Amino acid sequence: MTDMTKRKPDHVDVTELAVTAEEIADLANHDWRKPLAVPPRQACELLSVGLTRLYQLMNAGELESFHIGRARRITTASISAYIERQIAAMDGG
Repeated sequence: MTDMTKRKPDHVDVTELAVTAEEIADLANHDWRKPLAVPPRQACELLSVGLTRLYQLMNAGELESFHIGRARRITTASISAYIERQIAAMDGG
């Protein structure tokens, strides 16, 4: 007897695998010593805020997050973008 869940699909939709040249360049230029995502407490340290404020920022759409199982991760790109927006707002732009 074979387990049907272990069967390989008959085909793969290549549109799901499509990657843009820009995405490839971003990956090629990424400093792999820096994480792409961090846990909430590390994000708090990076932003010098508490957990309550961090979750407020996520709920407001200021920071992007996702789950790996039960573990939440915040993208470092969204942390950097948030900081850049805050600096721009202080500079009047």
